[in-house]
Order: sequence, then C-alpha cells, then structure tokens
Amino acid sequence: MKNLKSFFSGMLAMAMVMALTGTAFAAAGKLQAGTSGIVVMDQVKVKPGEEYTVDGKKIPAVVTYSDTSGKIHNYVPVNMVSDYLDIPTGWSEKRNSVVLGPTNEGAEYHITTSDDPDNPIRNSIVKTPVLGAKVGPLTEIDPKTVDTSGGPLLILEDETKVETYNGFDSSVRANAMHGKHLLLTITNNGTNPLVSRAGRTFTLNGFEGLSSVKVEPGQTLVRAFEIDDEVDRIRNNFISSIMQYYNTEKLSVTVSLMQYK
Repeated sequence: MKNLKSFFSGMLAMAMVMALTGTAFAAAGKLQAGTSGIVVMDQVKVKPGEEYTVDGKKIPAVVTYSDTSGKIHNYVPVNMVSDYLDIPTGWSEKRNSVVLGPTNEGAEYHITTSDDPDNPIRNSIVKTPVLGAKVGPLTEIDPKTVDTSGGPLLILEDETKVETYNGFDSSVRANAMHGKHLLLTITNNGTNPLVSRAGRTFTLNGFEGLSSVKVEPGQTLVRAFEIDDEVDRIRNNFISSIMQYYNTEKLSVTVSLMQYK
C-alpha cells in the first residue's frame, strides 16, 4: 500500500517543479508555492510563508494558482486536511484514489448474535473502565479525583430517565474553559445488563472509543474524563452511548452528564 504522506509530498514537489520550469500548466497562469497561510476555525495554523512538516520534511503549506482570468485557486496537502479538520485519510490501491473519511473497502463482515462467543463487540466489553486510556483531548480518569464540591459548571443530562429499544446517546463539545472534567453517571434500572460506551466522533463520521463497560441490573456506573487544556473546536466532540447487552432487550436507565472544574 502506498504511503499517503509520501505520495502527497511528491505531488507538491511536482507542483514546485512545474512552477520553476515553466511547463504548459504554469504558463497558462501563475503558480506560487508557500506564500499563503492557513487559518482553521479562526485559529492560525500556518503563517504566510511558513512550511508544513510531513515525515520530518518541510514542504510548502499552500500552492496558489492564478488562472488566466485572474481567479485564485489554493491547493493544500491532504495530510493537512486530516491533521487540521480531523478527517481520516488513506489511499485506495484498488480505486487509485485518495480516500477522505471512513471507508468500508477491505472490511470483512461476519453475522453474529449477541450471545455468540466470537462476537468481537461482546469480547471487548470490560467490567470496569480502563483508566488512563486517551482519545483525542479526552483521558479517562478515576471519578474520585474529580472535585464536585462546588457543583457542576455545566449540566448536559440531569438524571434523565430513558426506556428504549434503540439505545441512548448524549454528546457535548468538550471545552476545558467550561470545566476540565466530565462526570458520567449511569444507573441500570432494568432487569438485563447494558453497555456504556464513551469516546469522540470524527468530523466525517467515525468513532474513536474508550473502553466499553458492562453495567449489571441495579448497578450504578460512574465514569470521569479529563479534557486537555489545549483542545481545539474540531476534535472535542465527546459522545456517550448506552446500548443493550442483548440486542433484543429493552433498556431502562437514569443518566447524568455534568462538567466540573
């Protein structure tokens, strides 16, 4: 499989050669490398004239092309799209194409039931959260370390009661300015076990998860997550999901999701 970063480094190098050697493409307009900057969500990521690092090598961050009508077109490495917009990228050998976002190419599907011992989702479920696990700007920590004495700074779910066959999701844009800690409390009011999942979602679909935890009937599960101080508005979408342990069973839960200092 081709190395995507090397591939796009080569593409930009080729664009620079075209600009320097006066090919037909460059002659049709004006091609310039590295004169523009990059601003993402009102944050300066690359200043005008600065370079972008790929595999430890500096390359132009932006290639600007002015066509014969004077209209300007800007080209950036796909790596930069991935880094700055939180969009997974890849290379499809089969389609000879750059891939932006999740893809099902090459995926293998196996039909399983909820009680199948080979069910990969079932086998990944643990009894207690994995502390120290990290996705994006979120790290799972011991709930006992969260100071709740001053009360929550932000309330997303306040003992919300849910009865459903479809599962339940709750999400928030995690921002350390509103409190450095998220506290999730789930009480299983039903007669069957359920599963608590937590993590973050990507800009173009996709999920990056922390541990999936089994919650027995009558049990209350408390999970805590610390938000990085340096978090941008692209990668901070926290999501908590509750689903049935057995696919056909109804879940009955009480959920609280609050943010503390």
